[in-house]
Amino acid sequence: MRTQIVTAGSIPALGMIAAMLLAGCAKQPPTLLNKLDQPQMGGDELRARVYQFVIHFSDGVESAASEITAQSSDREVRRNALLWQMQAIPASQYAAFQTDPLAALIDVWVLCAQMTAYFEGGEGTDVFQGLQPIAVNASRELEAEADRIASTLYQPAIYVLVRARVDAWVEEHPIESILFTRESTIPLVTAAVGSGGGSVFSTVGGMNQELSDLSDRIKIYSESLPKLARWEAELAIYDMLGEEGIESALADFAGISDDIERITLLLETGPELVANERIELIRALDAQRVAVMAAIDEQRIATLDAVRQERIAVFEELRFEGISVIEQIDITAGRFTEKAMAEAALTANAAIDHFYWRAVQLLAVLLVVMFIGGIVLIRMSRRPLAP
Repeated sequence: MRTQIVTAGSIPALGMIAAMLLAGCAKQPPTLLNKLDQPQMGGDELRARVYQFVIHFSDGVESAASEITAQSSDREVRRNALLWQMQAIPASQYAAFQTDPLAALIDVWVLCAQMTAYFEGGEGTDVFQGLQPIAVNASRELEAEADRIASTLYQPAIYVLVRARVDAWVEEHPIESILFTRESTIPLVTAAVGSGGGSVFSTVGGMNQELSDLSDRIKIYSESLPKLARWEAELAIYDMLGEEGIESALADFAGISDDIERITLLLETGPELVANERIELIRALDAQRVAVMAAIDEQRIATLDAVRQERIAVFEELRFEGISVIEQIDITAGRFTEKAMAEAALTANAAIDHFYWRAVQLLAVLLVVMFIGGIVLIRMSRRPLAP
């Protein structure tokens, strides 16, 4: 199965969509790296080194192509230098941004070996004519760097076997044109890893790791997209107008490049802006919470004070009511006492008057009795005594 590398015109949209889709999965299946027996580095470290190598690959190809363009006056050589940059750099990104870090390493390793073979003894041995050694040396340097990364991953015996498989694959599936049309390396990856072997560890990406991975990919894209767009424009102008129309057209294209750089800057600073907004939102919510709690405390204090005032008023009213009741009781008792005393006085007067009259009556009777007794005594004393 052949994989046609897309042109730079479609790379921005496809690249951004692919990066977001790959980074959107919070959990990834175990990688091919897990099938290695005692790998020499972890999956995250390997992915970081592959991403770093892709940046180095882009710089190396761009530097060599620029050197060829600066030293050559041949129209076809300059055009081939443009095509080399436009096709090789996206091909390296396509290879490096695979989900599995081991598959990405093998793919970029194969790409470097294929590029060296293409320029050194393949179909591209004369695409740059007398400046061919520049491309060959740059390709060898990149291949050596990829080889060093692989040698740090594999144990020595395994590395020799995998290197032999890579060389055989490059010989059987060479790059045939400057458009860098390549065969998929999935069969090679499967053969290099093998179907056996236990899982040493699994790569399960958390949200932070996924966001970091997406940020790295956006950074790599943001650095290459303006250049790819510029080279695409140069090639179109080159094909339509020739060399004499390139300089004037590039002057008009400078404004577009500036806009692209501003957009990429916005994409890079977007997460930081979101983080700052989140911090400000948290602060605002915290201040609102403090204000609400203070209002609740004030309301609670006011409520307690109102209850306390109401309780005092109730007790005061009860006290006044008690005093009034006591006063009313005192008044009623006083009136009852006065009435009882008046009634007692009347009763006493009546009793005294009754006693007085009884005494007078007894005295009168006594006087009458004494009077009668006196008369009787007188009469008896006047009778003559018997002889």
